Amino acid sequence: MSSIARMSPFNHCDRHLLEPEEWERIRLSLKLSAREIQITQHIFDDDKTECIAMGLGISVHTVNTHLQRLYYKLDVRSRSQLVLRVFKNHLEHLGETGKLEPEPVYDEQDHAADVASITDTRICDLRIK
Repeated sequence: MSSIARMSPFNHCDRHLLEPEEWERIRLSLKLSAREIQITQHIFDDDKTECIAMGLGISVHTVNTHLQRLYYKLDVRSRSQLVLRVFKNHLEHLGETGKLEPEPVYDEQDHAADVASITDTRICDLRIK
């Protein structure tokens, strides 16, 4: 296989977890180049190095070089840590802007009613037997 990955319909995943505007905000906040954010998007899509190379029209060696520079820039050591670092940055931004959904409020009355219902069902089951 040449240094540029060959085209294959099975090599490229096309899942996008974040909107383009969100990727741009991440790129700016982490001070990533356009190419670095493209590599990061492919990592988020769980693409293999060969798939990334094919998708971007660059060699596998160039993808690895970009990955090493990303690891250094973001102070991470693996693809998993890269994903976590970017995701953490995104969540922090959402928290700062108030775009995170609040957790559901725990309602003791609803919980008590659920427990009573379960208890009544079990007592009923015991009486039937």
